[in-house]
Amino acid sequence: MPKLSGYSGLPKSGSALRTSVLASVLAATLTLTGAGGWAVAQGEDSQDEDKLSKFLLIKLSREQSQVLCQSEVFTSCMGFTEQVCFELSEIALQQCIVPLPDTVNLQDLNSEVLEVCPQQVYEEAGYSNEKAIACLEEAWEK
Repeated sequence: MPKLSGYSGLPKSGSALRTSVLASVLAATLTLTGAGGWAVAQGEDSQDEDKLSKFLLIKLSREQSQVLCQSEVFTSCMGFTEQVCFELSEIALQQCIVPLPDTVNLQDLNSEVLEVCPQQVYEEAGYSNEKAIACLEEAWEK
């Protein structure tokens, strides 16, 4: 069973569960890959270095869902099954990240995309942001 403690860069409280995780992993990945990495759009214009592949966001989102949804502490705290967790994560991904263009200007990745949209998916399914934060903190501590 994956433990969340292996993700030391994740915030323990604050934004919505999925977005805080995604934003943290995104920041770490950008640091590791740099402008020459496959995640960043290539080009001669220096503005191209400020663009990110949507496909990296999708990959990171799915990887984080894998960790969170396989955490018994997290899913039992939230009151859903691993399967429901994966389904909600995929819905959030399809509604919030998939519609983005293939390359996204980093400045355009605002809270509407990374925070508000996924929060709405979870809240429409009956899971509050406050509950998600509390459950993430509980999973983090175990």
